[in-house]
Amino acid sequence: EWFEYLPYTPNIYSFLVILQYVKRLKPAVAIGIFAIFVGCLVALAWFGRYYLSLYLNTSHTYGVVQVHFQGHSSGGLLDHRWNSIRVEGPGFDVAVQKPQVKAHIMLSPTEDFIHVDIDTVKAKIQPSQFPKSENDTAAFAIPDFRIPLDARVRIGHVQADVDSIGSWSVDSLKVKPLGNRAAQLSFQEAQGDYLERKISGKVILS
Repeated sequence: EWFEYLPYTPNIYSFLVILQYVKRLKPAVAIGIFAIFVGCLVALAWFGRYYLSLYLNTSHTYGVVQVHFQGHSSGGLLDHRWNSIRVEGPGFDVAVQKPQVKAHIMLSPTEDFIHVDIDTVKAKIQPSQFPKSENDTAAFAIPDFRIPLDARVRIGHVQADVDSIGSWSVDSLKVKPLGNRAAQLSFQEAQGDYLERKISGKVILS
């Protein structure tokens, strides 16, 4: 027959041997592919966390604004804290001491949250240094907003100095949501220029 002159002649026995070998090989191949996949995910997560930590512990420039991160540490992908963050730009210099951001985001409105806890915020503002805008006379409008999760902010102490205008400070500044379209702002011991006495209170933003 013609196939007798071929260098290799297939037969049923060799086919069965190969089939048995493939059957034994399949679990090993699957395990190997799975191990490679898991290894890639672990490596990606490690490199992602490393470069994120590196990014959040150095200074960056965004246009005319400079942001300086110092003393970053992380308790997880959504848990970050710093010794300080400083934001500088034309006409303002804001120093944030010991901020911490913790979040839980799993697309579950009843469980998701973002909590920001800050020890101290000090702001120095020079309105005369603000860049000129073509829309200086445009009306300011508060946009319609929606808070889809539990977003809370707590600042232990805020100090604001506005050049040629005055200085103010406030303790225990807190912002917490009230439903999806409202928030409560509370504060203690607000004092400064044009205030006859210390003021504490709550304001509803909606």
